[in-house]
Amino acid sequence: MEKKRGLGRGLDNFFGPQQEEEKTAETLAVDVIEANPHQPRKHFSEESIEELAESIEAVGVLQPLLIKKDGDKNLLIAGERRLRAAKKAGLKEVPVRFIDVDEEKGDRISLIENIQREDLNPMEEAEAYDTLRKKYKYTQEKIAGLVGKSRPYIANSLRLLKLEPVVKEMLRREELSISQGKLLLSVKDGREQIKQAKRMVDEGQTIAESTENTKKKTNKVKSHQGYYSYLENSLMEVLGTKTEIKGNHEKGKIVIDYYTEADLMRLCDIILGEDIDG
Repeated sequence: MEKKRGLGRGLDNFFGPQQEEEKTAETLAVDVIEANPHQPRKHFSEESIEELAESIEAVGVLQPLLIKKDGDKNLLIAGERRLRAAKKAGLKEVPVRFIDVDEEKGDRISLIENIQREDLNPMEEAEAYDTLRKKYKYTQEKIAGLVGKSRPYIANSLRLLKLEPVVKEMLRREELSISQGKLLLSVKDGREQIKQAKRMVDEGQTIAESTENTKKKTNKVKSHQGYYSYLENSLMEVLGTKTEIKGNHEKGKIVIDYYTEADLMRLCDIILGEDIDG
C-alpha cells in the first residue's frame, strides 16, 4: 500500500518558511469566490459534503481556503469541498489565504491537496496526472516526486485511461475499485471488458473474486495473443512501465521500456530482487 505523506508536506515546496509560520487568515465572502476551472476533482459526493457541513456548523472551517487574485476575481486554488460545505452550513464568510502563483503552480497545489486528502476517484487522479504530463511536459518521475508516490504507481494510474469509456465511468463513480480497473486492462476486447466490469459491479465481487474470474476468462481465449496480452499487463503491473512480448510460444523476446538511467536501475532492482547500487 502506498504510504501517504502528511497533509501539507507537499505544499511546503510552494511556500517559504515565513509564510508557513503565518497562522492568521483573512476572511472572504463565499459568494465572491470563483471555482477553479482546473480543479482535478469533478465529482463531489453530496453525502460527504453534508457530513463536512455538519462538522463546519459545529467547529467552523479549520483550514483556510487558498485563493489567487486574478484581476478582480478571487480564484479558488484549493478547498472547493470546504467551500461547498460552508455554503451548505449557511456560512457567509470563510477563512482564506491569498497566494501569488502562476497557473502551473496553482494546478500543482490543487492536485497535491486533493491527492493528500484522498479526495479524487481513480479516473480524476489519472486525468490529473495526464494533464501535468501533457500540459507541462512532466515526466512520470517528476509527477511521482511531486505527489509523494512511486513511479510505478503513477504509470499504473495513467494506464487506466486506456479502459473503455463505460468502464472509466464506473471507476469515476467508484463502482469499481482501482485494482479492478487494472485487472480489466488485461481484457483487450472492448465489449468483453464492459461485460466483465458490469458483472463485477452487479455481483459485488471482491478483488480476489474479480482476479480469479478475469484469469479464467483470459485463459479461455484460444489464441496465444490473448494470453500474451494478459502476461504483458501482468508484467506492466509489476514493473510499472510498458512491456511487450514479441514472438510465439516457442521463442521470442520481452521488451521492457525505460526512460532514464535511474529508471533502468529501478527495473534491474525489481528483476534481480536486490539493490544493485547497494
